[in-house]
Amino acid sequence: MNRHYPEAYMDVAHTALLLIDIQNDFCHPNGVAGLHGKSMAMMDGMLSHSSRLLQAARKAGVLVVHVQHTVLPIGGSDAPAWRYFLSPLSPDGAIVVHGTWGHGFMDAVKPLPGENILTKHRSSAFFNTQLDTLLRARQIRTIAICGVLAEGCVESTLRDSFHRDYYPVLVPDATASYSQEIHSAYVMVASARHDAMATDDLMAVWGQQVEPRVADLRVA
Repeated sequence: MNRHYPEAYMDVAHTALLLIDIQNDFCHPNGVAGLHGKSMAMMDGMLSHSSRLLQAARKAGVLVVHVQHTVLPIGGSDAPAWRYFLSPLSPDGAIVVHGTWGHGFMDAVKPLPGENILTKHRSSAFFNTQLDTLLRARQIRTIAICGVLAEGCVESTLRDSFHRDYYPVLVPDATASYSQEIHSAYVMVASARHDAMATDDLMAVWGQQVEPRVADLRVA
């Protein structure tokens, strides 16, 4: 796909990395989705690439946002339509319930102290959250997106980011689905409309722009 890239596209000073819902209940074999028969075959690859991407973002000074899907206890955040939607993952809707192990982030991508954690209750990380305010306050223009599920919360967030005038970049090898077929179909559709970059390619772009962090500065 040939595009005319705008000035400051992928500038680390104006780029954010969104890690979408990389949580135990969605991604761990002993999480709710795994225990209900969802395939975890793509999760190891997604975790490996997402972890590397996260480390590169931290080094380059890219803004990191850990997005955490949250179900309030006793279904407090879930309308009947939403519980119906979640039923293939958990018949009773009890998945990523706030305060449980399953709600927590996978070890490979756990936030560092001070990193942004954004709670959401629906697919898009922009829906009824403060994400747009957070990004605009930091003058973010480009958003790299990874995590799960590719065709679900990743897709919803990517599409919403474009509607809010950001430049979205999908990182296909750092996303996962419970079906390789569905994942491949989604990436094909998404990449026809938006940019898609492999983890190594994105890391290479960021690596050329590494800026010293405050903690790395030394007084002579």
